[in-house]
Amino acid sequence: MIGQPRPLAPRFCPHFCKKGTSAGDGQCRGQYFCGGAILEYGNHVVQTQEDDDAGGSEVQGGISEQEKRDNVLSFAFGGDLALYESFCRAIEEVVPPATTVILRGSAVTGKRWNDGAPFDADGPGTSDLDLTLVGDGALLFFTAGGFFVPGVHSRPLSDEDPDIAPDLVPLRRKLMDMVKRPVNIQASREIVIQFRGDLLGQPYFRLLEKPEGLSLEDRSTRA
Repeated sequence: MIGQPRPLAPRFCPHFCKKGTSAGDGQCRGQYFCGGAILEYGNHVVQTQEDDDAGGSEVQGGISEQEKRDNVLSFAFGGDLALYESFCRAIEEVVPPATTVILRGSAVTGKRWNDGAPFDADGPGTSDLDLTLVGDGALLFFTAGGFFVPGVHSRPLSDEDPDIAPDLVPLRRKLMDMVKRPVNIQASREIVIQFRGDLLGQPYFRLLEKPEGLSLEDRSTRA
């Protein structure tokens, strides 16, 4: 479940250290906060209360938080921490406040859901990244015809549906240029993610959470 964010002073640990790492241990050597599901946006950090209580060991769909972090860093970003941070920063600059961004699919699990084939089984750059923008404001990016369930769960902005979220097209192109693979973007209300993750056990990894605040653009008139 995506919990209520709690601000923390230190920055996100770029080394994905496990929770409980003592100052001076691991690659970060005490320079960062280590552990839990850490969500970075700019110079801010939030950690969900649920992750803190669970000690970073929560298992979803048979995969622990640490395994999900390791998979995402390895598969989606080739182990490149700078690329990971730039990718998150590019998304944060576009999504509205009160939006959580999650990554689903084989980049998280390491294999395709339908046939169990490993990530990039068809060659480098062939597996896509499936992003979901979770929040009411993110749904306003999508046109009236761009939904599986109107106002609740959109279809993915992808090569198959390239026109359902015009304002997200530049972001999608930028992200694909960064990771050299297809990137699909959809939006959902939190209840959909809770149902898929908590009840169906479909793993997802939280990339970032943008807090509530004043938007630089009024999206209320977007179709």
